[in-house]
Amino acid sequence: MCNVSDDTVLVIEADHNSVSRSLRSSNSSKNAPSEAQVGSPIPDKDGHWASCIQVINAPKATTDSVLELGNNEAALSVTTCQFRDRSEIFVVVGSSKGLKFLPKRSFECGFISVYRVITSKTGSKGLQLIHKTKVNRGIPYVDLTRFFFFSPLSL
Repeated sequence: MCNVSDDTVLVIEADHNSVSRSLRSSNSSKNAPSEAQVGSPIPDKDGHWASCIQVINAPKATTDSVLELGNNEAALSVTTCQFRDRSEIFVVVGSSKGLKFLPKRSFECGFISVYRVITSKTGSKGLQLIHKTKVNRGIPYVDLTRFFFFSPLSL
């Protein structure tokens, strides 16, 4: 969880062995039982992640927007930053693709993504991807004190 401003909070979610909401809705049929009846679908292979970033309006206790991370990414950390030549606040998210815990902890790669907080005409807030950097040497954890801290895996 991360405060962007007095009225906006970001929450990241990552669910292991889960299918993203967009993939669930594209694969559902009208005659299939609901998830409430049978539970959510389980992915074909182990180590699959469904993850999202929620932009929450704190005073109203409502979700302004939800940004799903696709391609088997798990959001692991979030913080805000301000660049020297910019007055606006940016959101930085550290994520990992294909993270597995057993039999050995492993991953395909990590990402550091920078987002701009945007406001729609209705006043709700969302995120716009500005830049995404692939990281191969460890899982990127965004650290408030050092901005980026890379945690190499002991495989």
